[in-house]
Amino acid sequence: MNHADHVALLARGVTQGEGGTWADLGSGTGAFTLALVRGYLKHGGRLLLVEYDSDRGNTWVPHPMSFDTWRDVAAEAGFVETRKLATVPSRFLHTIYSALSLAP
Repeated sequence: MNHADHVALLARGVTQGEGGTWADLGSGTGAFTLALVRGYLKHGGRLLLVEYDSDRGNTWVPHPMSFDTWRDVAAEAGFVETRKLATVPSRFLHTIYSALSLAP
């Protein structure tokens, strides 16, 4: 994956020039990420997720989360309008996706 792939995964979830507050959270099973986001994301705020599209990990990516699983987890956490934005190939677990979920 290169910089252009990074931009492609994020582009549809970000409006250029609008500013805002950003946090780059990650690793592990996502429990702390959800706890932080629930407490700090304002109504209508956007949670942008970039993840391997698999539910089975390996030595290098031990805790991936497929988009289908993310959609369920996001709904259980109270997020709405979860949708897949983009995908790029990955040599580790075939595909990386980006998804957007909105805070209610």
